[in-house]
Amino acid sequence: MKRFKGILIGLAILYVLGCIVLYFLQETILFNAHHLPHDHQFRIGKEVQIQVDKDIHLNCLLIKDKNPVGAILYLHGQKGNIRRCIGQAKTMAGQGYDILLVDYRGYGKSEGENYAEQQMFDDVQVAYDYLKSRYNEDKIVVAGYSLGTAMASYLASVNNPEHLIMVAPYVSLIQMKNKFLPFIPDFLFKYKFSNKAHLEKIKCPVTMIHGLEDTLIPQDSDDLLKAVNPDLIHSILLPNTGHRGVIFSKELRGVVEGLN
Repeated sequence: MKRFKGILIGLAILYVLGCIVLYFLQETILFNAHHLPHDHQFRIGKEVQIQVDKDIHLNCLLIKDKNPVGAILYLHGQKGNIRRCIGQAKTMAGQGYDILLVDYRGYGKSEGENYAEQQMFDDVQVAYDYLKSRYNEDKIVVAGYSLGTAMASYLASVNNPEHLIMVAPYVSLIQMKNKFLPFIPDFLFKYKFSNKAHLEKIKCPVTMIHGLEDTLIPQDSDDLLKAVNPDLIHSILLPNTGHRGVIFSKELRGVVEGLN
């Protein structure tokens, strides 16, 4: 009995230590940022530096359309940087919208590091304000992919864009955590990233696109999110399409084309 009690105490100590490590390393785990050298030259578009804090700028790339009627703010997933997103942007390009790609703090050539959910929301709001100062807000489309859907849905919940596009969205990071690590308490996670909570407040039309072969974010996330506001949310499900393939789909291009 004494030996069994010792094993339980040892397991409890390991569990607590694991939770502590997870708390302090959650940015490292959540954000798979790839840096770029400061002298990197993008093959298309114009670089834009957007100041979000003292001595901290986000590096963005503005891809112009020949005859733009508005602009798309594109918020990428947790991996890579905007160099990796150029191919993704081409899916939406040529449909009458300029496209602004945003690298979060620590990604690409952007400065600083992410440290809080609200800080990330505030950063992308500055990028949205940059577009709002140059385009009519009713011609600004917010698009997010995977992790970026939470930033996109947040912006749509506190602003008045023309449309919100969510590619491979999830209900919340807490729900994702419960799928893979249900034994870890919710309060340890600084980043809730609840698309569900944001969609409860939106006023603009929403299009969600999800691959039926997505093994990372289950398709039933769309069903749960659409139920939040079925009058405003339209869901497109793509057969034989995985998590990454959906961002290159002709259906996404068709959504943007249909906005004009």
